[in-house]
Amino acid sequence: MFKTRMKKRYLLALLLVVPFVNAKSSFDKKELRDMLNGHELSGSPWVFEESDDITHFKFLREERNQEYLEYFVYMSLRAEKACHNVLSLITINTSNDKLESVDMVHHAPAKRCLSYVEFKNP
Repeated sequence: MFKTRMKKRYLLALLLVVPFVNAKSSFDKKELRDMLNGHELSGSPWVFEESDDITHFKFLREERNQEYLEYFVYMSLRAEKACHNVLSLITINTSNDKLESVDMVHHAPAKRCLSYVEFKNP
């Protein structure tokens, strides 16, 4: 009976760990920029077509829980006559490493693309 109970506990522990084994622990700048292609920036008409559209890209904070990995980032998105400097929240599902959403937290249009330091201290 003791062995059966221990086997059940090991099986339960294994089932709790297995979903996290396949998930990638973090993404670098290039991987994240490539993942953005084809996704829309929620709260705006912007759709990421090429990672070259992003002039400045800076990781500000990373949060993770059991299901999601979230990056708070600063990006400068080049447009024809202006630049869109945005703070965004990028959410990745850790069970399949797929981009769930890119949410715009703050938007500051400008005539030129600003670095994060210029954005933070106008």
